[in-house]
Amino acid sequence: MLLAYAPPEIQTAAFARLERITLYTVTQARLLHHQLHRVREEGFASTQEEMSLGACSVAVPIRDPQQEVVAALGIVVPSLARHRPRLVASLRVAAAGVERTLQSVRDDH
Repeated sequence: MLLAYAPPEIQTAAFARLERITLYTVTQARLLHHQLHRVREEGFASTQEEMSLGACSVAVPIRDPQQEVVAALGIVVPSLARHRPRLVASLRVAAAGVERTLQSVRDDH
Protein backbone atom coordinates (compact mmCIF):
# COMPACT_ATOMS: atom_id res chain seq x y z
CA MET A 1 0.00 0.00 0.00
CA LEU A 2 2.56 2.58 1.08
CA LEU A 3 4.83 1.86 -1.88
CA ALA A 4 1.99 2.72 -4.28
CA TYR A 5 1.96 6.28 -2.90
CA ALA A 6 5.67 6.65 -2.20
CA PRO A 7 7.79 9.25 -3.99
CA PRO A 8 9.42 8.09 -7.23
CA GLU A 9 12.89 7.80 -5.66
CA ILE A 10 11.54 5.41 -3.00
CA GLN A 11 9.77 3.33 -5.64
CA THR A 12 12.93 3.23 -7.77
CA ALA A 13 14.98 2.02 -4.81
CA ALA A 14 12.39 -0.66 -4.00
CA PHE A 15 12.27 -1.84 -7.61
CA ALA A 16 16.07 -2.16 -7.62
CA ARG A 17 16.02 -4.71 -4.81
CA LEU A 18 13.08 -7.00 -5.45
CA GLU A 19 13.81 -10.20 -3.57
CA ARG A 20 11.92 -13.49 -3.59
CA ILE A 21 10.67 -14.43 -0.12
CA THR A 22 8.11 -17.07 -1.13
CA LEU A 23 7.18 -18.66 -4.45
CA TYR A 24 4.49 -15.96 -4.77
CA THR A 25 6.62 -12.88 -4.11
CA VAL A 26 6.48 -10.39 -6.98
CA THR A 27 10.00 -9.94 -8.27
CA GLN A 28 9.33 -8.53 -11.74
CA ALA A 29 9.42 -4.72 -11.83
CA ARG A 30 6.87 -4.48 -14.63
CA LEU A 31 4.33 -6.61 -12.74
CA LEU A 32 4.90 -4.67 -9.52
CA HIS A 33 4.47 -1.38 -11.37
CA HIS A 34 1.15 -2.65 -12.73
CA GLN A 35 0.04 -3.77 -9.27
CA LEU A 36 0.89 -0.39 -7.73
CA HIS A 37 -1.13 1.35 -10.43
CA ARG A 38 -4.07 -0.93 -9.63
CA VAL A 39 -3.72 -0.17 -5.91
CA ARG A 40 -4.02 3.56 -6.61
CA GLU A 41 -7.06 2.99 -8.84
CA GLU A 42 -8.89 0.54 -6.55
CA GLY A 43 -7.93 2.16 -3.25
CA PHE A 44 -6.73 -1.02 -1.56
CA ALA A 45 -3.84 -3.46 -1.76
CA SER A 46 -3.88 -7.20 -1.25
CA THR A 47 -1.34 -9.98 -1.17
CA GLN A 48 -1.60 -13.73 -1.55
CA GLU A 49 1.22 -15.50 0.29
CA GLU A 50 3.81 -13.04 -1.04
CA MET A 51 5.53 -12.53 2.32
CA SER A 52 4.56 -15.67 4.27
CA LEU A 53 3.06 -18.93 3.10
CA GLY A 54 -0.49 -19.29 4.37
CA ALA A 55 -0.88 -15.54 4.93
CA CYS A 56 -2.90 -13.17 2.79
CA SER A 57 -3.41 -9.49 3.48
CA VAL A 58 -5.48 -6.51 2.51
CA ALA A 59 -4.76 -2.86 3.33
CA VAL A 60 -6.25 0.58 2.75
CA PRO A 61 -4.62 4.01 2.89
CA ILE A 62 -4.94 6.52 5.70
CA ARG A 63 -4.85 10.09 4.41
CA ASP A 64 -4.10 13.39 6.10
CA PRO A 65 -6.35 16.44 5.67
CA GLN A 66 -4.51 17.31 2.42
CA GLN A 67 -5.38 13.82 1.11
CA GLU A 68 -1.75 12.65 1.22
CA VAL A 69 -1.32 9.00 2.20
CA VAL A 70 0.47 9.02 5.56
CA ALA A 71 -0.16 5.46 6.76
CA ALA A 72 -1.97 2.25 5.95
CA LEU A 73 -4.33 0.01 7.85
CA GLY A 74 -4.31 -3.67 7.05
CA ILE A 75 -5.11 -7.15 8.19
CA VAL A 76 -3.46 -10.53 7.63
CA VAL A 77 -5.73 -13.56 7.25
CA PRO A 78 -5.35 -17.15 6.02
CA SER A 79 -7.48 -16.52 2.92
CA LEU A 80 -9.14 -13.64 1.09
CA ALA A 81 -11.14 -15.87 -1.23
CA ARG A 82 -14.61 -15.12 0.13
CA HIS A 83 -14.18 -12.17 2.45
CA ARG A 84 -12.07 -9.59 0.60
CA PRO A 85 -14.96 -7.15 -0.09
CA ARG A 86 -16.12 -7.24 3.54
CA LEU A 87 -12.59 -6.83 4.86
CA VAL A 88 -11.92 -3.89 2.53
CA ALA A 89 -15.18 -2.23 3.60
CA SER A 90 -14.38 -2.74 7.29
CA LEU A 91 -10.86 -1.40 6.86
CA ARG A 92 -12.17 1.66 5.03
CA VAL A 93 -14.55 2.44 7.91
CA ALA A 94 -11.72 2.02 10.42
CA ALA A 95 -9.36 4.14 8.30
CA ALA A 96 -11.96 6.92 8.14
CA GLY A 97 -12.06 6.89 11.95
CA VAL A 98 -8.28 7.15 12.15
CA GLU A 99 -8.35 10.01 9.64
CA ARG A 100 -10.91 11.88 11.77
CA THR A 101 -8.76 11.36 14.84
CA LEU A 102 -5.68 12.63 13.03
CA GLN A 103 -7.64 15.72 12.00
CA SER A 104 -8.83 16.39 15.55
CA VAL A 105 -5.30 15.94 16.95
CA ARG A 106 -4.03 18.38 14.36
CA ASP A 107 -6.82 20.86 15.17
CA ASP A 108 -5.92 20.71 18.89
CA HIS A 109 -2.38 21.94 18.19
